[in-house]
Amino acid sequence: MGEIAARLGGAELPTSHGLSRGFDMLAAVADVYVDRRPALTYTRDRSVGHLLLPARRGIISDISSLAELTALPGVVSGALTAAVGDRLDPPRASNASSGHVHVEGENSGVVQERMAEVLSRFRLQVAEAQP
Repeated sequence: MGEIAARLGGAELPTSHGLSRGFDMLAAVADVYVDRRPALTYTRDRSVGHLLLPARRGIISDISSLAELTALPGVVSGALTAAVGDRLDPPRASNASSGHVHVEGENSGVVQERMAEVLSRFRLQVAEAQP
C-alpha cells in the first residue's frame, strides 16, 4: 500500500466500479488494508465504463474541453491530460491517451453507444512537431 501511494491498479476500473455502485472504492481498499471490514453499501445500480481519449503525435492546436465532454449524454466525470500547446508523443501502448471520461448507462450496450458518441464528437487537432 505504501509503495504504490494508495493507487489502485487497473487504470480507471476502480473508479468506474465505484461510480457504477455508488461507493468509494479507495476507502474500501484502505479498510481492508487496516483489517477493517469495508461497508459496501451500494447506492446505485448502473453500468459505468471508462473511455480513453485518443492521442496523436504532434503539438495540440485544438482539443475538446472537459466541459464539452461532460455535457454529452452519460458522461459523469473525466480528466484531460493534454492541452493546447502540449507536444504529444504517445507511446505505442494500449494506455496512450489524451485523457479519459467515465460514461454511465442502464446497461453495457447503452454505455458503448454513448462512448461511440463521445468519440465521434471528440476533437483533437495536432500540428506536426518539428524534431
